[in-house]
Amino acid sequence: MSLDILAALEATPARGAGRCGIATFLNGIPAETPGRDELVRLVETPHDRGGRADTRSGQSMAVVLTQLGYETTQNPILDHRNKACRCYR
Repeated sequence: MSLDILAALEATPARGAGRCGIATFLNGIPAETPGRDELVRLVETPHDRGGRADTRSGQSMAVVLTQLGYETTQNPILDHRNKACRCYR
């Protein structure tokens, strides 16, 4: 058996057919809803504590999504950001 570990480490996950709960919630917000695009951007953009001020932590976004009616914790948000959720399987 031959394992190509380096290729696996460098591979970019492809978007799958399924969607995680975060993506399902975001996709359910009508496109014309004010702030939708910014919310999607903030959920999907990794937080940069030392650089970009226009990002938010997973915990912060969990609070925002919970306030909007989608109860979650930071872990599903981090999984989605890291392409480790059902969207990429």
